Amino acid sequence: MKFARLMFREAGEGRHWLILSSTIPGLAMGVMIAVVNAASGISDDGRKMQLLGLFIAACAANQYMMGYAFRTTTRLTQQVVNRTRVRFAEKIRNLSLASFEEIGQSRISTALSRDLQTLSEATSMVVTVMASTLMLTAAALYVAYLSYAAFAVTIVIVGAAIYFYKRSQATSRPAWQDATRAEEGFFKALGHLLGGFKETKMNFARGDDLLNNYIVPASRNVAELKIEADRRFNAGGRVTTVFFHTLIGIMVFALPNYLESGPVSGRIVMTIVFVSGALEGIIEGLPLLAKADVAVDNLRRLERELSAAARDSRDALLGRPPAALVDSISLQGVAYSYVDADGSTSFTVGPSDLTISAGTITFIVGGNGSGKSTLLKLLVKLYEPARGVFVWDGQDVTEHNAHKYRSLFTVIFSDFHLFDRLYGMDEVETGQIDTLLKEMELHDKVSFAGGKFSTTELSTGQRKRLAMMVARLENRPVYVFDEWAADQDPEFRRYYYEVLLRGLKAQGHTVVAITHDDRYFNVADRVVFMEEGRVTRIEDKP
Repeated sequence: MKFARLMFREAGEGRHWLILSSTIPGLAMGVMIAVVNAASGISDDGRKMQLLGLFIAACAANQYMMGYAFRTTTRLTQQVVNRTRVRFAEKIRNLSLASFEEIGQSRISTALSRDLQTLSEATSMVVTVMASTLMLTAAALYVAYLSYAAFAVTIVIVGAAIYFYKRSQATSRPAWQDATRAEEGFFKALGHLLGGFKETKMNFARGDDLLNNYIVPASRNVAELKIEADRRFNAGGRVTTVFFHTLIGIMVFALPNYLESGPVSGRIVMTIVFVSGALEGIIEGLPLLAKADVAVDNLRRLERELSAAARDSRDALLGRPPAALVDSISLQGVAYSYVDADGSTSFTVGPSDLTISAGTITFIVGGNGSGKSTLLKLLVKLYEPARGVFVWDGQDVTEHNAHKYRSLFTVIFSDFHLFDRLYGMDEVETGQIDTLLKEMELHDKVSFAGGKFSTTELSTGQRKRLAMMVARLENRPVYVFDEWAADQDPEFRRYYYEVLLRGLKAQGHTVVAITHDDRYFNVADRVVFMEEGRVTRIEDKP
C-alpha cells in the first residue's frame, strides 16, 4: 500500500526498527496461540509453569513492541504531515497569481485539511494490519505443524478470500476518489456562502439559490458517494468474513473425519477462533488504509501541479540593496487574457502602453469591467503578460529580477487581506505605529502589543485605514491603491486625496491609484482612461 510504503520510506534508517517492532507483536501472538494449545493438554505442573512463563514473556513482548510501533508510526506520520504542510506552503508562495487562481484556494485548503487528517487517522492501522497479518501467518504455520491437510484447506480458503476481496475493492478506490473530488466542490460552494455572507443576507434569492441548488445538492452528492464507497469497502470485509466462517465450519464439521487425532482438530479450531480478532483488525484497517492511499494520491497530484505551476525564482532579496525607482516604469504592448475552462478567451486587457514616472501620482479611471484592476496586477507583476515587455529604469524586467521588481510596490487591492501582525517588518518602532494609528483615527479601536494588532474586526473603511497604516510602514518606492477611498467618509476621502497622496509624493514616492472621484483628478499628475480592457487616452495635468 502507498501509505505504508510512504511510512517506511520516511522512516529512513529507522525503518528496520519499525518493521521489527511491527513484526514482533504478530509473532508473539503466534507464540501465545501455540503455548495456549500446548498447555491445554498438559497435566505436569512444572511444564505448565514453564509454558506460563513463556506466555507472559510473549504477552509482554506483544504489548511493549505494539506500543513502540504505535509511537514510532505516529511520530513518522506527524513528521510527514509537517513536512508536507511546509513544502506545500513554500510551493504556494512560488505560484503566480494566475496559477493560484486556477488551482483554487478551496482545493488546496481541503487537501491540506482532509487528506492530511486521513493520513493521521490511518497511522495506527499500519501497525495493526502488519501485526495482524503476521499473527495470521504464524497461526497458519502452526496449523501446518499440526496438520498438512488443515494447512492446505486454510491456504485455499484464505487465497480465495484474498482474491475475492481484491476484486470487490477494485471499484472502491475510484468511488472514494469521486467522493473526495465531490467534497472539494462542496467546500467551494460553501466558500461562496461564507465569503459572500453579507451579499446573501441582502439578496434572499441569491442565498436561497446558492443553498438549495448548489450547497445542499453538493452535500447530498458527497454523502451518497461516500456511502457507496464505504459499501464497496465493506463488501470486501463481508467476503473475508464469509470465507473465515467457512473455514471454521470445515475445521469443525468436516476435517475431523479425516484426522486421526481429535485433539488436533480442537487445537486447530481454537487457533482459528483465537486469530479471529486479528482478522477483524485487518478487515477494519484495510478500508482506512485504502482511503489513506487515495489521500496520498491526491496530495501527490496536487503537489505535482503546484511544482509545475511554480514560476517565481527563489532568488532571495536578503542582504541586497533595496529596490528603487529612479526614472520610470514602462509597459510596452503589454496584454493579458483570461481563459475559460474550455480554453476560450473570455476577456483581454491590452495591448497597452503606459509609463509611470518616478515621483508622480497617476490615476487610472474607467467603468466597471474596463480592466483597471487587471492592469494593476500586470503593473506589479502578479499577472504574467501574454505579450509585451516591462522596462524598469531602462532595464527589462525578467524572471530573474521579477522578485526585486515586485519589491518596489506596496499594494492595497480592493479585496485586500489584513494581516494580524507586521510580518516581515521586525524593526518598526512602537511610537511610529501609535502615531499612525492616531493619524488614521484608529487609536481608540486598535492597539499594537506583543507584535500583533489587538483586533482586525473593524468596519471596511477602518480595515482599509489599518491597511494604509501598514503600507506606510513598509515605506516602499511605489504605492498602488485600488479604490481605497470608496469606503471612507467624506472627511477621510478628502484627507486621502489632498493630504495623504500629496504627502507621499512630497516624500519622493510614486503613487498609482484606481479611482472614480473625478472631483479630485486635479491631485494627479496623469489620468489614464480605460475602456473594454484598453487604455483609450491619457491626460497630463499641469
